[in-house]
Amino acid sequence: MLKIIEDGSKIRQCQRKFEQTFKKLSDKKIYGFAGHMGRTSYDKRDHFNWSTELGMWGIFEKIEGSRYWNAFGLEKPKEGALRSILTEINFPLKGVDRRIARVFAKDESSRIFVCHSGKIGGGRPGIGKTLFKDNYRGKKVMISDGEREEEFALIGDINSPRLPYQVRDFILEVDRIKKIGIGEIKKIEPKKKIVFTPEFSGKKRFKLNKEIVSDADHGYVVGELARLFEAKKITIGNDRNRDLYILDKEGNISTLFEVKTDMETGSLYSGVGQLLVNSLQEEKRPRLVLVIPQRLPSGMEEGLKSIGVECLGYGLDRKGVRFNNLERFY
Repeated sequence: MLKIIEDGSKIRQCQRKFEQTFKKLSDKKIYGFAGHMGRTSYDKRDHFNWSTELGMWGIFEKIEGSRYWNAFGLEKPKEGALRSILTEINFPLKGVDRRIARVFAKDESSRIFVCHSGKIGGGRPGIGKTLFKDNYRGKKVMISDGEREEEFALIGDINSPRLPYQVRDFILEVDRIKKIGIGEIKKIEPKKKIVFTPEFSGKKRFKLNKEIVSDADHGYVVGELARLFEAKKITIGNDRNRDLYILDKEGNISTLFEVKTDMETGSLYSGVGQLLVNSLQEEKRPRLVLVIPQRLPSGMEEGLKSIGVECLGYGLDRKGVRFNNLERFY
């Protein structure tokens, strides 16, 4: 289980790393104003760090006696103009502050992760932690602060070269969830809902270091896959048991995806098993797709086809995810 980092000097180091990782991809500095709760005047300009590569901006400040303030948005800022904050990923200066929804947490190997409790603001009724919990399609982990345990969304590894892209993925996910909350996006559920919980699914309380790292990449891959389908106006969904699915016009699941981030035998077995078990309740068996980071030997891939499981390969590097022949699922 992950544990919250409470030491002030360690949090300061993590904040510096978090900030520098994003700024390395920023190509323009713009001065303007960020609209946020508590702002009563515009006598102090904010420093927007705009990244063309990420398509987002960040503001990083230390508010003495309060928190490290990290605000993000997607709309490109203009000099002297006001821009709305989409979300904040703030951290306490020290200790545990339950008013702040984000934390740095470490595993038994002292690897450090950025996590979020799901407490999102929006200034409107219904936009909050419950909405986030019901709609977030990334990975979640259990974190302890010594007094209690709580479920957090896993954003990424502080030392991963993919962290800025994982942060962007999280920002886009918050944007999607808020749009569901205000009715701008309609959440479509499949006609049939899962009426059982397979033994292998659900909340994991204890994870190996390698599993947590894989989970961070897993959410990133699922998020990118989902956005590519959404860009094609394809109706998709997901739930706690299924990584991603495509719905037909009648609301039936037509294609079911299971994403894996390694090629270990156990991962492949569980991926195939999840696809088969999660398809049993459908009146018409959906197209089953195992999403994996490398190609399988031709004999194994043909063997999976014989039981109705297709493979979708992808490449994962610092700059993103590249899927092989994704258009065959459009």
